[in-house]
Amino acid sequence: YARCWRLALALTSMIPCMALTGGVLNMFETRYTQRSLKHIADAGSIAEEVISTIRTAHAFGNQRTLSALYDSHIASSHALDVKSAAATGIGVSFFFFVIYSAYGLAFDFGTTLVIHGHATVGVIVNVITAILIGSASLAMLSSEMQGTTWAHHKIIPMSSDTPSLSHLSCPRSSSQAVGHNRPCPTHRFPS
Repeated sequence: YARCWRLALALTSMIPCMALTGGVLNMFETRYTQRSLKHIADAGSIAEEVISTIRTAHAFGNQRTLSALYDSHIASSHALDVKSAAATGIGVSFFFFVIYSAYGLAFDFGTTLVIHGHATVGVIVNVITAILIGSASLAMLSSEMQGTTWAHHKIIPMSSDTPSLSHLSCPRSSSQAVGHNRPCPTHRFPS
């Protein structure tokens, strides 16, 4: 906004479109991935049980039944992956449509501003780059926040644990330290 507020204001209209498109795309991707992984986990559980009780399954002749059950979970996972691919393709194509529409708006309005003397070409390119990269980053923010949430729940509790070895239990100076140091041979490898 500091460089050319007119163009920045016009391009700001694209930010909600990009954020909405990115959010909807992430929602569908997450939904289909979770369902697919559930089917894969169920198929893995069946395979694990069958392998652990292979003699029992062979004795009762359940190989075909258990194989069909395993295959049904794999087929369900494949069907969900196909739907996920279609949803991702549609979402990404709409996202690029919004981006290219923003470029069209930016170059059209930017040319008008240059012709009327309100901005220079360098300022127009600067504003286009700043607004479109910023809005694309906002669109992908929801998928990045999922990783941050996972890290918050997994890493923060680990970092608050007190270690069993403390720096206070070590000697303060090298004269108090007792040990046997010997130089290790260094190997040189040709590059």
